[in-house]
Amino acid sequence: MRLSKLLIHLQASLWFVPVLCVLAGAVLSFATIALDRYFDYEALPTSLVGGPDAATVILTTIAASMVSLAALVLTITMLVVQLAMGQFSPRIVQRILRDKPSQLAIGLFVATFVHAILAVREVTNNGDGTGQVPGIAVVTAFLLVLVSIAVLVVYVHHIGQALRVSALIELVGKETRKLLDRVYPDEGPPLVPEPGSPSVVDARESGVITVIRSEELVEEARRVDCRLELVPSLGEFVPAGAPLFRVHGEPTGLDEDRLHDALILQ
Repeated sequence: MRLSKLLIHLQASLWFVPVLCVLAGAVLSFATIALDRYFDYEALPTSLVGGPDAATVILTTIAASMVSLAALVLTITMLVVQLAMGQFSPRIVQRILRDKPSQLAIGLFVATFVHAILAVREVTNNGDGTGQVPGIAVVTAFLLVLVSIAVLVVYVHHIGQALRVSALIELVGKETRKLLDRVYPDEGPPLVPEPGSPSVVDARESGVITVIRSEELVEEARRVDCRLELVPSLGEFVPAGAPLFRVHGEPTGLDEDRLHDALILQ
């Protein structure tokens, strides 16, 4: 019981994944430094990684910028939580805090910070522009910065999509369905449609219908000689598993993938 409560607490926490990423960043830094020591700090040419002064400036700048990015993501997350509590429902706050993209973004930024801080210790300067530079660690920091920039852009897009009303409805709906399936498991036989009733094509994903390609639907209906009835209207929210089309006639040979492709849900 205590173990299950601990697992639930860790899943609902915002800090667990970033802490793991901090440890991963430290391990990565020690591994790259060990490789640099193995190659006597000559694994990569100076023209690629720069001298001691340049390496120190680069690593310290990376460390400072990663702290700023981590603070930015935390600020955005807290604003999203505040907005969700004030505009929607406090019940979705825990689900937002468990959002894995947010946790991974914070974790990547702090892992890059830890890597840069540990790597800068290995830079030595003799005072005349010479010294030892952990080239592999510096290049690894470069790569982590590039990945961090890409993750930041993806994270901003993810937050923008997550704050849509349809996304929040789907968020609450998924949690509710999981709870119902766990508390009231469906052990009965599947429902069989009544004889003579039209076949139904269910939605594969949730979203608001924004585009309907009528020409493709008409062409598919003509191909199989049936009549397609679109259940929701344009601009209506459709939950996953809800009826999307009613097929009047013989549905044999109907290409359901084409029907789904004819609609755009956002």
